[in-house]
Amino acid sequence: GPILGSTRDVYVMNSTFWADRAHCLFMGTHGNPQGQDTIQNVLFKNIQLLEHYEPIERYQGIMAVNSGENNVIQKIRFDSIVVEDFNRGQLFNVQVYLNPDYMTVPGRSVQDVEFKNIYYNGTGDAPGRISGYDSTRMVDNIRFKNVFYNGKRVQKASDAQIRVFGFATNICFDSCAV
Repeated sequence: GPILGSTRDVYVMNSTFWADRAHCLFMGTHGNPQGQDTIQNVLFKNIQLLEHYEPIERYQGIMAVNSGENNVIQKIRFDSIVVEDFNRGQLFNVQVYLNPDYMTVPGRSVQDVEFKNIYYNGTGDAPGRISGYDSTRMVDNIRFKNVFYNGKRVQKASDAQIRVFGFATNICFDSCAV
């Protein structure tokens, strides 16, 4: 059977990933639908990401933090990430969601995620998304600092083709109050 339980203090550094059809850096979809697992204190640093080809929108996200199955995801850091052009997918995807094909309940929350020193040049990305599920299953405190999209510093969501949907609060770019 599946291995269940919370995960803390994960550090992935000085690496290159080639995902082809799937996700490069992706977390949080599966957990214990009857439990309350937490994924926290995760750091991805000094990473180069090659390729992403995912035609199914609900599985896209080269850097994805997706809370499903009652998971809480918090204190996640992406720092010094270089993303080469890829064929099909989203650059950023942060959400609390329910995938009825594989889950019985949505996640509980995503909070305190930072994207810092991110560099992407390319044309293969579809609009990314940030979204909560409902008023009790929110996305909160998502920070973008020193993020460059096709050579331009990202100052707002649309600069990086990010769509912000409901139940997502405190999304900021460079000058964050926190």
